Amino acid sequence: MYVAQVPIPPSSDRKRELMDGPVKAIVAGASDNRLEQLLNGFVYELFFKDDLHARSLTLFDEAESAGLGKLAGLEGSELVKAGEEFAATNLIPGARLRTMLSDLATLDVVRIVEGRE
Repeated sequence: MYVAQVPIPPSSDRKRELMDGPVKAIVAGASDNRLEQLLNGFVYELFFKDDLHARSLTLFDEAESAGLGKLAGLEGSELVKAGEEFAATNLIPGARLRTMLSDLATLDVVRIVEGRE
């Protein structure tokens, strides 16, 4: 009932496909919480695109460049393994995508949403 009242920003098929991989990996049993953090980052980019892009935080583009799209079409244990390997490679300290996710905390809109402001 309440979700119907929340405006959801439009997204491209490409963005939906990129979000779909980690979601399905988590549902299939991937336990790496970094995938959830990536999904949270994607949601912030959908809602606050201008704020993120002004700081060169382009999570969708970076995730696509890092190969997140390769999760599409995978299922079950193969998907879980691929999702966890993606996180172990691209969501570790020092990796560009991880740095972008960490930089989200410096944005006012993110701090307000997360109750840090």
